[in-house]
Amino acid sequence: MTLENFINTLPRLKQINIAFNLLKNALPIWSEFAENNKLEYKDSVVGLKHTVNKGIIKNVLSLAEKISDASQYVYDKETITFKKTFTEPIVALQDGDWELPDAVLLTFYSAYNLMTAMTEPDENTFDEPSIYISVNNAIEALEISQKLSSEEIERILHS
Repeated sequence: MTLENFINTLPRLKQINIAFNLLKNALPIWSEFAENNKLEYKDSVVGLKHTVNKGIIKNVLSLAEKISDASQYVYDKETITFKKTFTEPIVALQDGDWELPDAVLLTFYSAYNLMTAMTEPDENTFDEPSIYISVNNAIEALEISQKLSSEEIERILHS
């Protein structure tokens, strides 16, 4: 069974818990990078400088901790406003205006996709559910950085 099929067979709350636990373990990848580097980029369209909040991934984890009901999606004004803080950095990454090391990039994308999965039901990118993409991104980040072994990742997936 593929990872995507495995994730898709699980109840929604379990999917979110797995993505949360993997991202929580990947958080040090982001934190170490953020402490030692500026989280800034200059967009090539109008030349404006942008700064990304160091706590953006911690905020996604805080939101995920609040979800206690498998059918719950988060639509409050604060959450929707927070989700918009990902918009410009995601575009900058896709346009090549902001470059990050692979493990840091995958951690950022994992947080973004978890945020998307929590706020937009049935959101898909390239015919893959956002929650699966979040899980896959976090696993890749953890493998690249060697923050967790394959066995530790397996334990999170099957806990």
